[in-house]
Amino acid sequence: MAASAVITKFAYLDDLHLVRHTKGQRGVQFVLSKEYRVSFNMGSRSHVYYVPGGTVTDFASIPKLAQGIVSALGNHIEAAVVHDHMCYNRPWTSKTAANIFNEAMRAGGVPAWKRIIMYRAVLHFGPQWGS
Repeated sequence: MAASAVITKFAYLDDLHLVRHTKGQRGVQFVLSKEYRVSFNMGSRSHVYYVPGGTVTDFASIPKLAQGIVSALGNHIEAAVVHDHMCYNRPWTSKTAANIFNEAMRAGGVPAWKRIIMYRAVLHFGPQWGS
């Protein structure tokens, strides 16, 4: 897999607006009621990433084994919404999306121990695409 660029200066540009969706096949889900934007630098380029209103998220798919350690809800949900959309939209490789997820969690104040667990889970066991 090709090396991914370093992600820096991650910032949340909007408040996250969600509506609880009825239980679906995968459990409780939420729908963004309006567009959500974040910004970050990737290498020397600045990016604004848009998650459109209507996007469905389950925040984070936490395996049952890890649910006692990491909850699906917490200060990582904004990062999870962005990562969920990147998994669907695939604007960059899965490794780059995982790196963005990691920096988004850092910007959201997720403790380092929790961020490392979640980042590695996404990196190694999450959806994989790209080269």
